[in-house]
Amino acid sequence: MHPRSIGRLFPLAVGLIVAGLLAAFIAIAPSYASSVGVVTKISLAREDKETTAPTVGIHVMTMSFDIDTTGKDVAPGDTFTIQIPPELEIVSDSGSSTLNFSMLNDDKVPVVDCSVPAGEGVSMTCTFGEYAKDHHSIIGHGTVRTKAVHATASSTVSFPVNGTAIVVDLPGGSISGTYERILRNTQKWGQPKQGDSSRIIWEIDIKGSQLPEGATAVEIVDTFDMSSGGYSLVPGSEKLYYYNNDAEYQAEQAPALKAGASIGDGTFTMEASADGTGFTATFPRLTNNGTYVLQYEATINNVATVRNGVTFHNDALINAKLYTGGVDIHSDGSGDANGDANPTPTPSVTPTPEPTPTPEPTPSTTPTPEPTPSTTPTPEPSPTPSVTPSPTPTSTPTPTPSSTPTPSVTPTPEPTPSTTPTPSATPTPSAPSTPSSSTPPATPPTPPTPAPKQLARTGADMAGVLAGAGMLGLLGALAVAARRRQA
Repeated sequence: MHPRSIGRLFPLAVGLIVAGLLAAFIAIAPSYASSVGVVTKISLAREDKETTAPTVGIHVMTMSFDIDTTGKDVAPGDTFTIQIPPELEIVSDSGSSTLNFSMLNDDKVPVVDCSVPAGEGVSMTCTFGEYAKDHHSIIGHGTVRTKAVHATASSTVSFPVNGTAIVVDLPGGSISGTYERILRNTQKWGQPKQGDSSRIIWEIDIKGSQLPEGATAVEIVDTFDMSSGGYSLVPGSEKLYYYNNDAEYQAEQAPALKAGASIGDGTFTMEASADGTGFTATFPRLTNNGTYVLQYEATINNVATVRNGVTFHNDALINAKLYTGGVDIHSDGSGDANGDANPTPTPSVTPTPEPTPTPEPTPSTTPTPEPTPSTTPTPEPSPTPSVTPSPTPTSTPTPTPSSTPTPSVTPTPEPTPSTTPTPSATPTPSAPSTPSSSTPPATPPTPPTPAPKQLARTGADMAGVLAGAGMLGLLGALAVAARRRQA
């Protein structure tokens, strides 16, 4: 191809490429996800249920968040982001570097998928799934575990959400930099074991001064919560600590005793129940003001059933007085969410078939063939060629030279002047009557006259075809010449 032709085609090619890219961009642009402001509340609570200020490096707090999409246009792929304040860090139960969990509906279908790295200075991003395509007014609740890592005298911390801060109250009104271990009342509590999401650490803290008057021993009957598959005692995980006073308790200055070890003038015993749903432990009461701490671990029987969150409870009868504790298992975060199904558009679409009556006009087109019968009368004009006999009278003048009778007049030489009127005599009109009898022989040629009309018509059609072919040939020649000229 000539370089000049290439030069002329280059801008066209570039234009087509740019147009294609622009069309692709326009088609893709609507699919971009957007950030949506659906977080309505964030709260913090100590996992040990205490309302006092948490301590740096010790106390774990559950961060809960609520979402509500009511009145908002939310689509699959849309996100919301919660930034964790610098005073806290994300805790991973499984020990993984990134926590991934889903907010499930009642049918255990993922509604929102969340992901957050473990550690400080991180953000949690949650993404709506396909559930949002056909549901609206989605309301949900999610949780992750955090630990205090920096002290603050402020009673609140700030969680930026999609660039807008949500201010949250701290339990106890601050985060303490130093830990004051004070036991005010006997209690039972637990928490997930950090780094092992399949285990729970349970603890029973007994204040000696709150034991029944006159009791010489401490007896504990512990009952496990068997809902959601329950949990089982980990053999050999028990530890008993005895502190003579509050100072020792605060300093945690006490050895850990295993079952079978001597304590005072007695023995620490611990025996699991036959059905595996609890245990019984006993040890002597040493002083009225001493503090006893019993810790043990339990394994969640079916981790899969609690992967997305469950709360386990535990009941402890301490010298016949009931104490109940609970632990929230989040398994690196958990949540639930449910929405209302969008109205099915199919009912509104069904009226669209009503335009199907539009085919009714099509029958009105059927009358159009009626004009075609009107064409059939056209053969009737064909008899009009009967007018062709009009030429036959033209041949009748030829007999007018029938002055042949004049030779019969020649024998009378004298009256020649008078004979001149006789040729013009009226007998000449009578002469046409005689030709009329001779016209019938001329009529036989008239029937063939239609045939020449047929031949003339087909000839015209053929002429049109030939003319069209000629035009096409001429156009083809012009196109070839133009292409050669461009080349």
